[in-house]
Amino acid sequence: EKFGYTCRVVEKLQYQQKDISSTRIRELIERGAMEETNLLLGYPYFLRGTVVHGEGLGHTKGMPTINMIPPENKLLPPAGVYAATVEIDRKVCRGISNIGYKPTVGAFPIGVETHLFDYSGSLYGRTLDVCFHHFLRPEQKFASLDSLMAQIQKDMDACREILDNILP
Repeated sequence: EKFGYTCRVVEKLQYQQKDISSTRIRELIERGAMEETNLLLGYPYFLRGTVVHGEGLGHTKGMPTINMIPPENKLLPPAGVYAATVEIDRKVCRGISNIGYKPTVGAFPIGVETHLFDYSGSLYGRTLDVCFHHFLRPEQKFASLDSLMAQIQKDMDACREILDNILP
């Protein structure tokens, strides 16, 4: 009162009879529950990073990717495949992201690579946000590059359908 301030206690918001809290949201991210994470945050959970050069394998297979190295302190969802979006020059581009180590093609440090369905052009050096909308499946090692590519095609079809259903 001495300095003209007043105090107003605000009740915690709840969703499904549970408090919305940073702890709850972190637990959801760690489980890959991206739809609920995004609902509680009020925006899509994202990784902001600079696009770096990868191995070029996606490009040689007709599925170029943007590659990012996440900061050590960034809480990532589980390694796996996600329906994702990236805003580029005020346009939302839909795509598919993989968080992980690329076990089929070698041993790599954790990274995030995203193939954008309807974008062509170089994004190297740009800082972008990859937004994670839906966890599709865990990362896995495939017996061959051909079996990996066949699964990626199925995953891309699934991600297109998922994004069509959850985005305007």
